[in-house]
Amino acid sequence: MSQTLYVSLDRELNGVEINHDRVFLARLVGDLETLAATASKLGTASLSTFQSYSAEDMADLVHDPGELNIEPVKWFEPKDALPAVKALQQHYANNRFVIERGRKQHGSWEPVDRTDDLLRELRDLECVLVEAEKAGAKFRLHIGF
Repeated sequence: MSQTLYVSLDRELNGVEINHDRVFLARLVGDLETLAATASKLGTASLSTFQSYSAEDMADLVHDPGELNIEPVKWFEPKDALPAVKALQQHYANNRFVIERGRKQHGSWEPVDRTDDLLRELRDLECVLVEAEKAGAKFRLHIGF
C-alpha cells in the first residue's frame, strides 16, 4: 500500500479536482529533514508545514484512535504555499528526484528517476492552490493511504 498526499479545501470548488494520487509528493513531504533542508536552501517554507490532520485522517493511521488527542484541523492560505511549490518545481527541473529503492531487478534494488512524476504532481498541486486562492478558499495537506 502506498502513501499519497491529499489536498483538502475548506469548501468545495466547482471544477476543481483535488483527489489525485500524489505518491511522489507524499514521499517528499514525508521526508521532513530533506524537505526542510531543501526549503531552507530555496528560501521558502517547507510544504510539510502545511499539513494538518483530522481525527478521521488519523483513524486510518493508528490502531486505537480513541487514545489520540487530535487538535482541530488547521487551514492555510494558498498564497503562503505557492512560493514553495513553484520553487520546488524549479529545483527539481534542475535536480533529479531519484528513489534509491525504486525497482527490484535480479534480486537487488535499483534506483529509479521519478523527477517527471514529481514535477507533474507539483504542477497539479499548484493548479489546485491557484484555484483555491482565486476562490478565497483555504487548504491543508495530509498524507494517507
